[in-house]
Amino acid sequence: MERRRRLLLLALTIAVALASGLALSACDVSVTSTHQLALKDDGTTINVHTGDLIQIDLPLQSGYSDWQLEPSPSTVLDPVFSGKVESAGTSGTVEGDRFVYRAVKGGHVKLIGSQTPNCGDTSCNDTSRSFTVAVIIS
Repeated sequence: MERRRRLLLLALTIAVALASGLALSACDVSVTSTHQLALKDDGTTINVHTGDLIQIDLPLQSGYSDWQLEPSPSTVLDPVFSGKVESAGTSGTVEGDRFVYRAVKGGHVKLIGSQTPNCGDTSCNDTSRSFTVAVIIS
């Protein structure tokens, strides 16, 4: 009797799993990958697929404003998140700006970021910081 109950439970579990799989494929849900980028990736080109996430972490530097990062053109990427994060660096915890985008259709785009000096600060200099990554979406 116990064996029969276990087999019935297994059969129900398999049926639910199959039904869930069919429902997900009917909704065209795609599994995404996350591509993580940092300042060291400046000037590179990455290849991603529709539905993939692109996460960019850029460190803040004293005397500079927050990072501004915009895709150009912006029709192939949707912004998912933008905000402050703390991450572990080689010299301890580092505060930075994080930007996350989802690739929504095929094409190519440049992500162009900049960080300008705060000229009201004694550590101000005239050099802006920049970050550029080319993204090819298939």
